[in-house]
Amino acid sequence: PSTASPKTIAMVNDFLTRIGVDTKAMKNVIVDGIKQDAAGAALLTQKLIQVVEGKEAQSLPEEAMHFAVAIIKQTNPALYKKLMSEINKYAILNEVFATYGQNPIYQTKDGKPDVIMLKEEAIAKVLEHIY
Repeated sequence: PSTASPKTIAMVNDFLTRIGVDTKAMKNVIVDGIKQDAAGAALLTQKLIQVVEGKEAQSLPEEAMHFAVAIIKQTNPALYKKLMSEINKYAILNEVFATYGQNPIYQTKDGKPDVIMLKEEAIAKVLEHIY
């Protein structure tokens, strides 16, 4: 992952403050009581981003973009639909499927990759670099 500049981190923190999302630096990312092999996690329903201490510049921007994707999904369905379609043209989508497709967090109840969730992950990764 890339490393965000202090200016970018400040902008991301401003965005998160404006939308009411807290950040929490932790030794390990814990989701549903399970330690994750990740530098960060966006917990949308809790309005919280967990970030491994010292990894803020690498993971905070992308985790923040998960909230941006959720906002777009709710407030601009046409743009969300376009993003979901356009992400198919990006190589990052294949990387996301390869990296996360076997992770139970990114699977449906029947154990298949959750295509929507994986596409949203890829969109967040693209938006991170635009921010």
